[in-house]
Amino acid sequence: MLNEKEYLLSLSETTEKVDCTETSLTRVIDPAILKQFEQENDSVVGLIPNQPYYDFRMDVYVNQDGKPFRYCNVDYRRQGAAILVVLKRGGDRFYLLNRQYRPFLKGIVYEVPRGFANPEDRNSLQTAVRELAEETCIHIEENSEIKLELLGTVHPDSGLTNNKVSLFIVELPLEECANLGVQDDEAIVGHCILSEKEFKNGIASDKITDGFTLASFAKYLSRRT
Repeated sequence: MLNEKEYLLSLSETTEKVDCTETSLTRVIDPAILKQFEQENDSVVGLIPNQPYYDFRMDVYVNQDGKPFRYCNVDYRRQGAAILVVLKRGGDRFYLLNRQYRPFLKGIVYEVPRGFANPEDRNSLQTAVRELAEETCIHIEENSEIKLELLGTVHPDSGLTNNKVSLFIVELPLEECANLGVQDDEAIVGHCILSEKEFKNGIASDKITDGFTLASFAKYLSRRT
């Protein structure tokens, strides 16, 4: 069992049963049953901590038929925020995206500014304001007439993680993006500004595939209509 002491402590602090109208699962918390499951199924259960953001968990559940199974997931301690930056010039809309290198994908991904909450962030709005400044050098002051508005939330991968990210929008005049930059040590290789037609074409052609970006744009279009 990986990190047995810490893992068993975490199990004692969680709800044992997961109930809804259509299914009922029970999380196994008995150390003896967990070890027996490992032996019989030649698999590992437990926890891999990644402070301060999330744990990788390998839990055992029993389904309604009494059959145990392992469920792997990423348990986030801190949620994040993503920001759709809409730039206006006359009646036209443009969209600011980061060009971010993602090592696991081995390539550049076009995506909205986003990031995890820091310990000092009081709420998701503060996370959004900070991330926007770090990744684009666009600073939104508390007393500014320009405000970030909440579009809604997204669960990036409900089958893998409990991550729930707040999606924000900020609308700015196009000329506000004359001095883009990156404040923090990010793997951002540049920025791009797309017209709405270019943005939609990027989605249709699979050039834009980032889930936060797609969700933000979908929420925005839904609100406009």
